Amino acid sequence: MHQRLVRTLALARVVVTTGLVAAALSSRSFAQSSDSSTLGRPSAARAPALLRAVRVSPNPAWKCQIAPELAQTHGVDAVVCDTRFRAAAIRAALVEHQSVGATDDCARTVADQLERAVPSWAAADTSTALQTESVSCGGRVLTSDSLRFDDRAVLRVCPGRIWTWVERGSVTCDAIKSELVQSASSGTARVPRTRNERKALDLARSARDWYVENQFDRSRNLAERALTLDSLSAPAHAMLGASLSMLGEYPDAVAHLRRATSLDASDDWAWGMLAQTLYFGGADTSLSSVAHAALAANGSNSEVLGYLGMSQLRAGAADSAVGTLTRAVTLSPDDARFRAALARGLRLGGRVADAEREARNAIRIAPRYYEGYAELGLSLEALGRVQEAVEAYRKAHSLANWSSEVTARLVALGVTP
Repeated sequence: MHQRLVRTLALARVVVTTGLVAAALSSRSFAQSSDSSTLGRPSAARAPALLRAVRVSPNPAWKCQIAPELAQTHGVDAVVCDTRFRAAAIRAALVEHQSVGATDDCARTVADQLERAVPSWAAADTSTALQTESVSCGGRVLTSDSLRFDDRAVLRVCPGRIWTWVERGSVTCDAIKSELVQSASSGTARVPRTRNERKALDLARSARDWYVENQFDRSRNLAERALTLDSLSAPAHAMLGASLSMLGEYPDAVAHLRRATSLDASDDWAWGMLAQTLYFGGADTSLSSVAHAALAANGSNSEVLGYLGMSQLRAGAADSAVGTLTRAVTLSPDDARFRAALARGLRLGGRVADAEREARNAIRIAPRYYEGYAELGLSLEALGRVQEAVEAYRKAHSLANWSSEVTARLVALGVTP
């Protein structure tokens, strides 16, 4: 009830504020009627506002944010953002087989109804929105507040993703869908039934929480404890493998990640971690075969595609790499790693102007990303724009804490790093 009350109060504040602003701004045509279906609705001529649900650090929680200058006229959309995110969080919890206090079918119906309530929230029709969110299922009346779920599941199921909504429009992030929940519930993943299996799953989730906080020794210890309780726990094998990978113990990491994907071929995250581990371990041949298996399970696994492309690039197959990395960035357009790698592939393939564009895209996404500036400098130098290249190299050099390749380029150009 608390979360629904917060959304209701937030919406009430938005409606009042929007009405006051509408009266003050004669250049905007806001609705002045007391009809709740029109109150707070911005002019159709105004460009849509972009909202993001972002992780709040260091507390591993999420919230919907909106630019301050748009808060008065787009506050309703923050409520819409929150509603959509709660639906995504429930779906993610089901992917993780969390015990949410209702059957999977009932919880899925709650998520569906949250999304159906969005138009009513957008129209400031609080009564209809709350009624739409209510679900009669399993002999109970359920809402999202009736369920027990860890909304950090969104981060775990789709790590590193930024959730973006457009004003009163459809959700643009498709990382969590009903189909994903269905495949996780009916696919190869084993549902924990015994006490030890449930305890092992809880330990694996705790390991993921510490992993997210970069506490890899702690996540490793918890995953190892989980496997002593349930040696067939795919999440525990995945978390142990991921932790070992981040600790640089690649052979053991690969063994556990392979075990995880053999136990649950629908775990895209484990496949991505396995691809990453093989890449950083220099096992390009193995990565190629693993990518084949992973993409057979899900051809849209951008993490696997990204590391496969980087592996192809390292092997000197620039043309193949460009094709693979283009697929990766199409699926995950906000991934600076693969944008920078695509820039390198394009540059090595002679498409230097395109390489400059992708390097700038990488910097736009991650303004403090070394690889983006390094690739931009290399592209600009290849285009003969030496002074611009030097500026990019200097920026990259300032971001690197090692003797990087841009150091050599600066020296070669007669510039002091």
